[in-house]
Amino acid sequence: MLDRLRGLLTDRFTVFALVGLAFFGIDMLNSRQTDRIHINQADLAMLEGRYELQAGRSPSADELEALIAFHAREEILVREARRLGLDQGDVILRRRLAQKMELLLQDGLPEPVITDVALDRYYEATRDRYVRPARIGFRHIYLGSGDPPAPVEVDRLRNALRESPTSEAWRGMGEAFMLAREYAPRPQPALAELFGPGFAAALFDARSQSGWWGPIQSAYGWHLVRALTYEPEAPLSRAELGATLIEDFTASERAVAEAEAYDRLARRYEVTVDRARP
Repeated sequence: MLDRLRGLLTDRFTVFALVGLAFFGIDMLNSRQTDRIHINQADLAMLEGRYELQAGRSPSADELEALIAFHAREEILVREARRLGLDQGDVILRRRLAQKMELLLQDGLPEPVITDVALDRYYEATRDRYVRPARIGFRHIYLGSGDPPAPVEVDRLRNALRESPTSEAWRGMGEAFMLAREYAPRPQPALAELFGPGFAAALFDARSQSGWWGPIQSAYGWHLVRALTYEPEAPLSRAELGATLIEDFTASERAVAEAEAYDRLARRYEVTVDRARP
């Protein structure tokens, strides 16, 4: 009996058959196993939270069961896609995973410690960034849209303005205008947004002129203009910055901490590039 068994074990065909049966048995066992999808309390809270954000209320019992079923379906499809290797080489998926990892890095960062000393140091290092742009205040008389006003009409208005330079008579001159007739100092981009870039540029270029001048054209038509006050570009003090300085300091500190956290991750990897081209 033993001799016969030894003979079978030394026979190559028998050995191959036994090995094949072993692999078949393992495959059968694996096919009967199921991956477990466990939906815990955190998952339920996440599902309910998302629903509340979208619907403005908590889900009912039936709605929650539907959410659970959808979540399970999604997890099954994701696992099967990974099993088939569908996640390999997908640029969109790679970017989404990288973005999610960045969010995890950011969530794990400690909150920056904000002190007067730290804010002073940050302000001194970055004060060139904090500059109040030049601003100009002015008043204007609207002359209407369309073609440029006739020189005779412009001269008539200028003569009337010279006769009453300190009165408020200018407010009743010209045509009705939908916006204000007088503006406190504003920077050039703000005036460009209101009246158009050409008007704003002309106003700043001629800021040193005294009295009424023009006409200059805006997005609405033609105007006589008088510059009132001009404030040149000036650095902003720390007191003027207020909460802006704290927000910028916090963002800067978090950016540094995030870069350091990434560097710690990157040290686990060695990146090699085969730059040889056929």
